[in-house]
Amino acid sequence: MIKNLDVVTHKKLMLVKQIYQRALIQSQFTHKIVDRMLAVVGFDLANETTLKAIAVALNPTIKFQQNFPELIKQVDGELAALGGKLPNVAHIQYIHKIRNDAQHYAKFPSEIEVSDCRTYTRDFLIQTFSDVWGESFESISLVDIIENVEIKNHLLEAGKDFAQKDYTQTLIKSMVAFQKAVGGLADLLTDHISYWIKSIVVTETFEEAQPSENVFRAFIRTRELIALQAIGINPQEFLKYKRMTNYIGISIAQAGNYQANLNSDKEPTDEEADYVLNFVIYSVIQIESLDEDITKAYDRFR
Repeated sequence: MIKNLDVVTHKKLMLVKQIYQRALIQSQFTHKIVDRMLAVVGFDLANETTLKAIAVALNPTIKFQQNFPELIKQVDGELAALGGKLPNVAHIQYIHKIRNDAQHYAKFPSEIEVSDCRTYTRDFLIQTFSDVWGESFESISLVDIIENVEIKNHLLEAGKDFAQKDYTQTLIKSMVAFQKAVGGLADLLTDHISYWIKSIVVTETFEEAQPSENVFRAFIRTRELIALQAIGINPQEFLKYKRMTNYIGISIAQAGNYQANLNSDKEPTDEEADYVLNFVIYSVIQIESLDEDITKAYDRFR
């Protein structure tokens, strides 16, 4: 450790983590050129923000170089004066070049380049956080800025499960947090739907009225999609979340208790658990940043 982590720098590193996690989600959609470009821009921005956080922490009066290679030399010089060294310089320069080509020369990054940028950025952030501040990258958690106590606790537990490689529990607790958060917004649109309701009665041509669970599930999904639109969540990101969790059923009683039912022996991968957890954290932060009129239903969980 070279420098103690003060409050101002901690906020900057939280921003770095948020930029990185947003880029991480976008990097999952490599079939879309725009998402590939935005992911690369995000990874590069996370690295550059980290570089500037280091420089200011070590020298509050520093004036930044505009040229990226010169900025790296500037930050490396500040570290060297205290016996440190900037890690993975070649990798962050590679990321910056990919970003520069995309932004200024309309050279679209390939799926392999996006994957490299994701790996190199994570490696750089992990090593830098440890070397400069003695902090693990995982310890800088965006869950800390979530205000809703109940949802926050679910996500804290999900994070602990992820660290212990219990990916099934990571998914379950993330799903509970997501349903409670998005359910609050959906209640604003259609009022609260009782936990005990399981179907909607429908009438088909030449048939007597009968309950339909399929119609009810379609209605619940529509409520979710409308709520997500209010939040500003990309529907493709939501559908990917649903695909990764479709074998797990979560039932939440009005009192807040939940039950998880697994319809398969499938074990989620590290990548799937990471995506689901980050998607939910990002969604909750988005909800809490909305206007007061939109979030008043969400307040029922505070």
